[in-house]
Amino acid sequence: PVGTTCRQRQNLDRARIRGFETELEVRPARDWTIIAGYIFTDATVREAPQQPALEGKRLAQVPRHGGSVTVRYDNPTLFTAAATVRFVGRQFEDDLNTLPLGSYALVDLFLSRRLTRWAEVFVGIENLLDTTYSTGRTSEGVVSIGAPFQARGGVRVQF
Repeated sequence: PVGTTCRQRQNLDRARIRGFETELEVRPARDWTIIAGYIFTDATVREAPQQPALEGKRLAQVPRHGGSVTVRYDNPTLFTAAATVRFVGRQFEDDLNTLPLGSYALVDLFLSRRLTRWAEVFVGIENLLDTTYSTGRTSEGVVSIGAPFQARGGVRVQF
């Protein structure tokens, strides 16, 4: 219909997906941990006889680069705190690679304090900087955006 997107998903004959993922954890001091992770994904359509225009294109919604860095302080007698920066690289919304989605980075925070051997209080913040980022897009210009600043907290009880 006019003004809408109507597509039918079909299987591909062959796609090539290769890449690597790595993670590094460093403990510069007893209570401190730094964790860095990175993923590279090369996901390409190799054969699509039913849709030859797809051959050589990147698979939809698969970013080539992604990663995160977390710095954590963990002292059971005091508190646990962590700050994480997550990065998602550019990707395409569609199979023809005509609708790009930009890259983005988000900052998350977490803080907890043990009250007893079996209970702790915690607070977490996701998207601390309230970054607006695209998670979807249509050919008509409608853009879906990711979650804004979010805070949560509570009490965790273990038995």
